[in-house]
Amino acid sequence: MADEMSSNDQNKIALAQEYFMRADQGRRDVLDLFHKAAEIYFPKFGFGFGRQSFFEMVKGFEGSLEHIQHDYDGLKFHSFRRLPRR
Repeated sequence: MADEMSSNDQNKIALAQEYFMRADQGRRDVLDLFHKAAEIYFPKFGFGFGRQSFFEMVKGFEGSLEHIQHDYDGLKFHSFRRLPRR
């Protein structure tokens, strides 16, 4: 099976890259990247529902995280496809 990515995969990767850049810059418009009914999961905080839950999750880092900067060039993305059922 070839390791080629579809244009849909590439669009998802571009969206993820945009998320990391906006989040690292502390931009409030990072919420524009989420569906209004988004389900968000972060291991330390569990599940959140809706855009506002993202900010609630971020508040959990207050006092322990001064700044964050991802290595954009070093990010690795993988595309997973469901296999047909037998």
